[in-house]
Amino acid sequence: MIRTERFALTNQEYFKIILTSYLKKRWWIISLLLLSGLLFSLRNEKDSFEYFLMFFAFFYPIIVLISFWRYSKSKDNKLFLVERFYEISVDSITGILSDGSESIIKKDNFIKTVELRKYYLLYISKNQFVIFPKKAFINQQDKDWFILEYIKKITN
Repeated sequence: MIRTERFALTNQEYFKIILTSYLKKRWWIISLLLLSGLLFSLRNEKDSFEYFLMFFAFFYPIIVLISFWRYSKSKDNKLFLVERFYEISVDSITGILSDGSESIIKKDNFIKTVELRKYYLLYISKNQFVIFPKKAFINQQDKDWFILEYIKKITN
């Protein structure tokens, strides 16, 4: 069993994580919208529906950005920002929060992993994940064990 150091995410870090996670899944939608908006803007004769599509294509990414920013700043999501540490064993991960609450997740319940620049995301459903900062591991040996036991063994 290994244990991580205590860590807490900031609003800004959480915003970057959820936005990056969204863009990794749906980059093609944003690209398609921007490309179609550009193509509509290059046409000479536009009707009102094409103006609407052009407007929507350019402002949808901004709306997504604002909605994720508001979500990350919401007081209802303070649980994501509470200081915590993890105890990781071969078959489960226990998250222990600074308020004393605990959560145990069996290894079999993880469905996929995503590696970001500073974090590992272990998904427990299509849109819910557990965040592990890469710097939270006490030493390189613990990090290597975690990568072998969890990151590489969970089917993506």
